[in-house]
Amino acid sequence: MPYAAGGTTDAVARRLAPALSQRVSQPVMVDNRPGAGGLAAAGAVARAAPDGHTLLAVDSNMFFIDDQAGTMGRREALEALDLLGVVAETPLIIAASPNQPIRSARDLVETLKQGNARLNISGGGTGLQSPAYRCYTLLQRMINARADYVPYRTAAAALQDTLAGSVHIFVGSLAIADEAIRTGRLMPLARLSSAVAPGFEALPTLDQFIPGFRFSVWTGIMSPRGAPQAIRDMLSSDIIAAAQAPAFREQIGSIGLVPLALGRSEAMQLVRLEIDLWLDRWCCRGGG
Repeated sequence: MPYAAGGTTDAVARRLAPALSQRVSQPVMVDNRPGAGGLAAAGAVARAAPDGHTLLAVDSNMFFIDDQAGTMGRREALEALDLLGVVAETPLIIAASPNQPIRSARDLVETLKQGNARLNISGGGTGLQSPAYRCYTLLQRMINARADYVPYRTAAAALQDTLAGSVHIFVGSLAIADEAIRTGRLMPLARLSSAVAPGFEALPTLDQFIPGFRFSVWTGIMSPRGAPQAIRDMLSSDIIAAAQAPAFREQIGSIGLVPLALGRSEAMQLVRLEIDLWLDRWCCRGGG
């Protein structure tokens, strides 16, 4: 586990472990090894014996970690690993402070384009490993958004200042914002991806107003690429079966996530989309 206990990826892994344990008929333990933005754990798994006994719980944010001295680089680590499956997606939203006149995604896009009232967008973290910052960057690139990004240490802190009216726009997980939305203290404007949480089916996606806008944050499982193909195929099958277990799906839904069960080929399509959109086209070729 590349992160400390208590986060979304950790929560998914701990709920998947019992179902996976039943499939493989042996204990599945979660070992938290935070450090270097996740690269410490990724490097440890990449160097582990390729026997299928050491796996890495990973989220899509891992693909945006800056290389850091003393650790295996991002590309080197990820190229040494094989994505076996994707088991959950985090529904992300963009929402407005209640004291703002913005009441719809259309209002937001028009305001960002015109720049008559420069908005600030809040979220947890900074740099491309932060989903909120990636959203802000996409808005700048795609519609030349007139806005400033205000980073907070956590998404919860960003939400609190949005509710207080100190910042205009919040970007973060629906799980964090759900109560504020249901009590009328936060105005939801759009979903950032197609992931739909119960009760929010009518909320539009942002790509309905910005064609080509696509965004997702998901959780998956990786293994050392050196493991024999037969072992990786078997593990992938077991992971997908575990992700389809009713108990796992119910538990994932209860913490505000959308359960998925994407096999290797579908999962790799997500990875290729992210790499094409960000690491190559946006970050490495055009500057940014």
